[in-house]
Amino acid sequence: MNTFKYYISELFDRPLPYKKISNLKYPDGGMFIQYEFAIEIDGITKKVRTSFSDNDGSGEVIVDFDVDDEFLITGLAGAAAIKIFTTVTAQIKDFINSEQPDKISFTAIKTTGEGPSRAKLYNRMTKRMTPKGYVLDIRQAHPEYSEYTYTKVQK
Repeated sequence: MNTFKYYISELFDRPLPYKKISNLKYPDGGMFIQYEFAIEIDGITKKVRTSFSDNDGSGEVIVDFDVDDEFLITGLAGAAAIKIFTTVTAQIKDFINSEQPDKISFTAIKTTGEGPSRAKLYNRMTKRMTPKGYVLDIRQAHPEYSEYTYTKVQK
């Protein structure tokens, strides 16, 4: 019989199908790349977009994702939240492998009433998914959110 940990690990290894829908490169070295996938939540198909932007060519990329243009996502739990998180994680890995940014940052916002469990999940998952050749910095930027940054190790 397989353990619960086995099933959780397998679940996080199965992202939903996604596609790159935007790949803009700016003359100053900046970029805007966006991925998209669909998920059914409560019988309604929703679009999830993950955006990677370096607006000034600094090599520092900011990651945002939204569900049907909503950035503050509340009420997602269970299988939908895990599928979204798993797929966004796969997109981040895909982006890092293809673009090799110097730095990539994203924020985990804690919704009012959420306990520390989601922060603990994000902390574990970001440590687990740290790409080879990068180091992770987790910073409690504010009582309501943490900032996660992967920085490429300079050789």
